[in-house]
Amino acid sequence: MCIRDSHKLVLPLLKWATYFTIKNGDFDPIISILNLKLGRWETNQLMLFMAEQFNYQLHNEPESLNGLKKHNIHQELLRKFAEIDFIDPSYCNLLKIFSEISQDEEVKAIYYSMVFIFDSLSLQANRLQQHIEAFDPATNPLKNWPVHPAEFGTLLLQLLNGENISDNPISVQFDLENNGQALLERMSDAPQYACCIFLLLINWLNGNLHQVINLINSIKNFKQSGSISDYYSIYMLHVLALAYAKSGNTRKADQLERILNHIHEHPLRPDTSPCAKDLQQLVLAQQYLNKGNYEQALIHGHESVERYQKNHCLALQMIAYQVLIRTYLETKDIDKANEYRYTVLCLLDEKKINSNLFSFQAMVSNHITNP
Repeated sequence: MCIRDSHKLVLPLLKWATYFTIKNGDFDPIISILNLKLGRWETNQLMLFMAEQFNYQLHNEPESLNGLKKHNIHQELLRKFAEIDFIDPSYCNLLKIFSEISQDEEVKAIYYSMVFIFDSLSLQANRLQQHIEAFDPATNPLKNWPVHPAEFGTLLLQLLNGENISDNPISVQFDLENNGQALLERMSDAPQYACCIFLLLINWLNGNLHQVINLINSIKNFKQSGSISDYYSIYMLHVLALAYAKSGNTRKADQLERILNHIHEHPLRPDTSPCAKDLQQLVLAQQYLNKGNYEQALIHGHESVERYQKNHCLALQMIAYQVLIRTYLETKDIDKANEYRYTVLCLLDEKKINSNLFSFQAMVSNHITNP
């Protein structure tokens, strides 16, 4: 049953049902509500309302939440998280609330790992540090995680601070330069998938696009796993397309661009995630730059900057700025390239982020030296 067209009536009723269910501590109906085929907007609204109610109960009637683990509510919540727009700032607030009500350290770790990823995409080094301290491996040991989320967070923090990560134990364990994909070949549950995303993010920030491509291509059972959503598969296709486009493999980039265009033009669901649409915009900007269509590269590049600025996703905003700066350099508009270069350097300096992660200074200097 699809109730998207009648959300004006159904959503308030679902909120009332959710309110009484959580208040009474009878969580079976929550499973049924979460399994409804709602549209993305309705899902976001219902999840926000659910988080507010759980948060209220946590601080006022905490004993009413004792049945959460028994009814596997967190497993259902984690599944739904894959279907909402994880670049939206409200996503991080949802994660924090649900992590607070979790009594299972493994589940709490999954929530925290998602927060780490969000703050890493936002280049929020100070918040990463706070989460690392709050979720210390010494006091929060985990059995089923190849690497503790806080240890990945520490590695990401080193990258953002411009420190050498080659001697970091995680870099040694996964050999980020060569065989980090060994973990992905045996992925079967949420901890492995969270580690996968961390490895992709670390390699991207470390400038190793070849390894990003290898990692994604190594996910042999990605679509078959029941613990992951088709949304993540689509996200990975966008990241793979962007990596191929930036690395200069035009044949594979063109092939994936055609696939992504088909997905967006003929979606299996009527409400493709805004995050996926934003990633497609970034892929198109890079593709237009590669093909010398500078007018379209600037249009899509500027739109990507605005979208990611609105959502405080600075890491992806930096990629969009790279497209703009490179496009202005190719069109010999050095003044405009320098204008955006200094805008970027000021942003990174304000966040106390190592500017060498994105090579903006070398990009302009090399072009001026070798016109």
